[in-house]
Amino acid sequence: MKTWFLAFRVIPAKDNEEKLFTEGALAHFWVIDASSKNAFSRCQVYLDRRKWTIADVEQPAVETTAEHFAQKDIGTQHYLEAQATGFSVAFFAWEDDGVGHA
Repeated sequence: MKTWFLAFRVIPAKDNEEKLFTEGALAHFWVIDASSKNAFSRCQVYLDRRKWTIADVEQPAVETTAEHFAQKDIGTQHYLEAQATGFSVAFFAWEDDGVGHA
């Protein structure tokens, strides 16, 4: 199995309670799987179940190693969590500033 890193720009779906507090987020994933396609699908299912919509793919699936996250505490932590559990995600959200964005 390989370790894949993926990153998405996501927005809360209309029925997501987070919509009241955040305009969007970056969602970073570390996924253990045999293929990049399966890793992407697992991320998509995770986001769908939590009522987030992918607005953009910031980083398509790329095979990764621990060395890619050297000197990056959050990246290392999530990489190691994925090694232990098969999957890890980190959300970096920003607040809705009350100004409509097109």
